[in-house]
Order: sequence, then C-alpha cells, then structure tokens
Amino acid sequence: MWKLANKHASKVVTFVLISGLLIFFAYTICIWPKLQPGDKGTWSGALGTVGTLIGTIWLATSESRRRHRDEITRARLHAASFLLQLAHASGAIGKLIRSLQIDAQVDRGPDPILACLRDMQGIELWTIEDLIPLAPLSKNFAALLAESADQIKSFTKILDMAGRDSSLSTSEKRKIFAEKAVHLMTGTASNLDVAIQQCDAARTAIHLSGD
Repeated sequence: MWKLANKHASKVVTFVLISGLLIFFAYTICIWPKLQPGDKGTWSGALGTVGTLIGTIWLATSESRRRHRDEITRARLHAASFLLQLAHASGAIGKLIRSLQIDAQVDRGPDPILACLRDMQGIELWTIEDLIPLAPLSKNFAALLAESADQIKSFTKILDMAGRDSSLSTSEKRKIFAEKAVHLMTGTASNLDVAIQQCDAARTAIHLSGD
C-alpha cells in the first residue's frame, strides 16, 4: 500500500509540475504580450503563487519518499537479520517431519515422537514486536511469520500433552498422531521456506543498493 501511495503521489506531483510549466510557457508566448501593464502585475503574482505551491508540494512529497525509502531499507536489514533464525527453525522442523514420516509407517514406540519435543523447544521464536519493522516490505510477509510461530508453539504444546495423556498409548494412535503432525508441520515448513526466500531477497536488495 505504501509503495502504491508513493507511486501515485509521484505521478500527481509530476503532472502538476508539467502542467504548471505548460501554463507558464503558454502565457509567456501567447498571452503575455497582449496583456495590459496592470494585468501583467496581477498575472505575475498569480504565477508566483502557483510556483510556490508547486514547490511546496514537491518538497513535501520528496520528504515523504525519502522517509519511505529509509523505512524500506530498515525493513530489509531487519529481514536479512532473520535468515539464520529462520534457517535454524526450518532445519529443526525438517528433521521432525522426517522422523514423524517414519513413525507414520513403522511403529517405533512413543519415544522417537516424544524426542521431537526437545527439537521444537529449542527453536528460538520471534515475537509480534520483532515482525512490526517488516511491515513496510509486505504485510503478508509479517503475517506469514506470525502464523508460523503460532503453529510451532501450538505443536510444541501438543507434543508436550501427548507425553502426558493417552495420545501415544497404542501403535494405531501413534500412527494417526504422526500422520496428522506431518501434515501440519509440512505447511509450517512451506511457510518458512517462503519467508527465508523473502529474507534472502531483502539481503540481495541491500547489496544491490550499495553498488
């Protein structure tokens, strides 16, 4: 939305400037010579007022564009700093999925499934406050990471509860649990892959802007 607003603002300013210049030249070439001396003073004041207005608009929008560029730069730096954290989370979830895929096919007892809890608890999650600076890049990006964090927290609680109740008490229950867990965490892994790609794109944009 910010990008779209700034793009439209730039178009408006450009249109106003070009229109002002065209009007100025039209009066200078076609109408100015025909004006009476008294009228020339009036028109000079009017043109000066219009010029001042155009200059003010240009300065205001220029400052807005500069602030927006600064926000984008900070957001890209923040996104780039997420890369290692997201890569660690993605690696832990990938390991969990591979283990649960085995449990969905072969009964190995509850211990391998419960062992996944340690990997999930070892993931350093991001907070909403961490995601707010990413908003200038894309609200979908921040929302994707927020959703992924919620899914990781929810599944960690599910695993913890599974070790306390009867969710893993039989071979059939363990198989069903593993199948559902694989389905759930595969979606989370896909979200993290997209987020990592966007972070990498932000890092690349920083390098390119510095060239």
